Parts: sequence; structure tokens; C-alpha cells
Amino acid sequence: MANDGTGYPRTSGAPTGHLNDRETVSRTELPASGSTAKNALQSWWSDNISVTITHDPRRHNTDPRDYLALERTYLAHVRTASVLAAFGITLVQLFILRNMNPTTGRVLGALCAAGGIVHVLVGCLCYFRQQKRLSHGIATAGGIGVWFGWTLFTSILVAIFVVVLFEN
Repeated sequence: MANDGTGYPRTSGAPTGHLNDRETVSRTELPASGSTAKNALQSWWSDNISVTITHDPRRHNTDPRDYLALERTYLAHVRTASVLAAFGITLVQLFILRNMNPTTGRVLGALCAAGGIVHVLVGCLCYFRQQKRLSHGIATAGGIGVWFGWTLFTSILVAIFVVVLFEN
């Protein structure tokens, strides 16, 4: 496996003629003459949303299953974020039903809902970063999304435990 200068190994069947990271950045920048927000949006859309996948069995980096796995991972981020927000609503209801301080329940519920929103945004960031890497023939595992998810859940659970412990 060869290194393409980004720190990630590139498979031997990687396509030649693809742009490197600096050229990709300059390609998404606005052109100097007659640039508009519409051109920038169209450029971003063509680079990130409408990605064309061609399957060539002779090359190892064009497998559509990689893109489908990436979409499943993004859906897992969305599912986790919605569960976290639903848990926040449950916390608010439990604080009200147990005649505990409802303001504390609302704060913890808002913390869970905000954590869900942040988690889905981090999932979007990870999705687009990994999609860009896949289009360049690079595949990575783990990263900031995994560490952020564990840190987020651990901090929210510790906060809930401390508040419930000292509330009584």
C-alpha cells in the first residue's frame, strides 16, 4: 500500500488522475470571476451529495458496498441521536411524576436533546468526511465520531447520576 501524502494508506488499485487534497480544496473555492453563492452550492452539491459510483471489479476501491455501509453508519448516528432525545423527554416526565424538582428534570432533558442534536451533526460531519475519503480511494475506521459519541454519552450519564444522587 502506498501513502498518498494524507497519512492514510492508498490501495494499489487506487485510481490515478484523481485530485489530491489541495486541488480538491481549490476546486471547491469560489472562482474569481462572476462567483455566486449558487455556484458554490452547486460545486459542493456535486462533490458531496451527487457522488457517482462506478463499480469496476478489477479495482478494489470502487465497491458500492462501502458507500452503503457509510449510509448505514449515518443512519445509526441518527437513530442514536433520536434515542438520546427521547430519553431526555422520559427524564422530564420522570422528574415530574416522582415529585422531584421539575426544573432539574427540564435541564437534564434539554441536555439530552442538545446532545442528540450535536450527535447527529457530528454524524453528518463524519459522513461527508468519509465519503470524500472513499471517493479518493481511502478507507478509515473509527475517528472523531466514535470518540465523541462515547464522551458525550459518558458525560450525560455521569451528569444524570450526579444530579439524581444529590437531588434526594
